[in-house]
Amino acid sequence: MEVANVIHDEEMQKYDDPVYERVSQLKRTTIVDLEKLLIEPLEKAKYAKLSFEKPEIDQYVIVPFTLQDNDSSRRDRISVSDLEKLIKVALEDTNWRLLSNSVMYRLGYLEGRLKGYEREEDMLKLAGKTEEPKPKPKIDEEKRQKYASNNLVQLGRMTGKYAGIENMRKRRLLKEPEGFFLDDEENRLTCSICGEHYYSNEMWWNLDGTRCKDCWRNIKKGVIPSLTPRYDAKSNWFESGQIKSNHGVHPSSVRKLVKEGLLHSRDLKRKDGTVYHTVYLVSENQEFLKKYPKKKSDIKMTIADKDGKSIEL
Repeated sequence: MEVANVIHDEEMQKYDDPVYERVSQLKRTTIVDLEKLLIEPLEKAKYAKLSFEKPEIDQYVIVPFTLQDNDSSRRDRISVSDLEKLIKVALEDTNWRLLSNSVMYRLGYLEGRLKGYEREEDMLKLAGKTEEPKPKPKIDEEKRQKYASNNLVQLGRMTGKYAGIENMRKRRLLKEPEGFFLDDEENRLTCSICGEHYYSNEMWWNLDGTRCKDCWRNIKKGVIPSLTPRYDAKSNWFESGQIKSNHGVHPSSVRKLVKEGLLHSRDLKRKDGTVYHTVYLVSENQEFLKKYPKKKSDIKMTIADKDGKSIEL
């Protein structure tokens, strides 16, 4: 417990550093997306035929590239300087950088090298983290190593990271009070309304929860209000699957109740107009809920508190 608490606090406090916030906003760009990112600004500046060569894959990914300068009036030094500035600006918010002094010019051809970063420590340096004297540890290194793989310590690390990231997002709300799409493109999250899985950068986040891009668009358009997370004990809505389990109404009867006006639904649609989820607001279905009140669950779950007493969930 002692080690787990220390690890939890250390992990959480890491995200108080603005550098971690900067890292979370860096786009982990693949080579395919990197090419798409560069082609448009290059063509606008009259650089053409961008081509990547065989990469050098070791601790970092280093990719040589070549292209042509279509502006024949541009001198070699100006061509190199303009290209360096253009690439640096284009890559500023990504995990790629142009290797210094790597761009060379010969008769209208240019070559250079791009460097990709993946590891957290490298991303932190990329975001501007500097080495600072470490504070005196709260637990000695021997004890830290002994319990490093313990399940409780691992849980402390996970919950500390979650709390740190959550605090970092809350600080970001000061600048973007409505919310924002998450920056991480690798993890998949579950929408708190429709329950579908999306990559993090397709999920809108604010204090109400995580919503997929489709649910957020429906909220913005006024199709639905801002809903509580699904399965919340004090939810202000329910969905089709809960009508049978919670109210004893068979799915075949739902459509009939909607036609009769006893049950009021709201369809959530994708951009192409297809319905992907249906919700029922509690405020609009008071008559239905009186006629078909929510059934009490026969399933009882209990846990023991620290004194061994049972607590019913």
